[in-house]
Amino acid sequence: MFFTVLGVKPTIGRLLAPIDDNLQSGHVVVISYGLWQRQVAGAPDLVGRSINLDGQSYLVVAVGRRFPISFERVGRSRIHAT
Repeated sequence: MFFTVLGVKPTIGRLLAPIDDNLQSGHVVVISYGLWQRQVAGAPDLVGRSINLDGQSYLVVAVGRRFPISFERVGRSRIHAT
């Protein structure tokens, strides 16, 4: 809903959908543009792959847009694509 309200489209991938709220389908994530660039050098094949964030596995469904200001949390996460 956050992205829809702001009218933001992802750089790659799709926005979160109601089906993503279904806990049976596993965790999904939209990662920030900055994290995508820093951790995987902007790899276009990251969408559709699983990453490990803080010990949990998430399916990457999108990469957010690049913003002139950062919305990332101060303590940056490291991701590991699987």
